[in-house]
Amino acid sequence: MCSDDAAPGELSADVLAVIFLRRADSTARIAAIKGVGGQLLGPDIAGEGPHFVRVPSGGSEARLQALADRMIRMKPVSEVGPVPCPGRQQPVDTTRQKR
Repeated sequence: MCSDDAAPGELSADVLAVIFLRRADSTARIAAIKGVGGQLLGPDIAGEGPHFVRVPSGGSEARLQALADRMIRMKPVSEVGPVPCPGRQQPVDTTRQKR
């Protein structure tokens, strides 16, 4: 996950974004996640789009890359990659009013 002081674009130390093949069923998707010791963070496993998977990288970028390399070789996986951190949000100035 990203820390509160992560710079914009810094990679999450332990989360991968995974896109599964459309024809891959839930059982195959879960097996791929478990195959790298991962845990689904969201969305629902049957859903489309990127799935966010926490993996046991130990905060190591090399280990995160190794897990991504391992996962892309699995049959139900179409794409996999690191997740950039959004960075710290700047507080909204609420003191201004419309003129």
